[in-house]
Amino acid sequence: MCSNRASLEQDIAAVREFRPDLAIGTTPVVQAAKEAAIPALYFTNLISARPLMSVAGAGSLAQVINAAIGNRARFDSMREFFGEVGQGDQAGVWENEPVLRPEFRAETRRQVIKVLKRRKAEEMM
Repeated sequence: MCSNRASLEQDIAAVREFRPDLAIGTTPVVQAAKEAAIPALYFTNLISARPLMSVAGAGSLAQVINAAIGNRARFDSMREFFGEVGQGDQAGVWENEPVLRPEFRAETRRQVIKVLKRRKAEEMM
């Protein structure tokens, strides 16, 4: 079975590489876009739930899209203010400083690479 559907990883990589004016997607895609200060909309909540068959429907969608794109400056100012706080190992609320576990990270990376190699081998069959 062959599918042309992009994987979640491909969707996120495309957002990071091409830095569109607006990303529309699922929660992980929207989250990745917003972390990169790119305006984003949830497809399910904000796009697919709208009636698009009339002038009013298309107009309301245009308003939502234009408002999201118009917030890019807001993203830039928030990113400038907060910097890298709350990203990666610093994400979340901690009572104490997080303990980094490089051995766990290395093992997880090894397992992910193994799974990706297996998937690629299965695709070639």
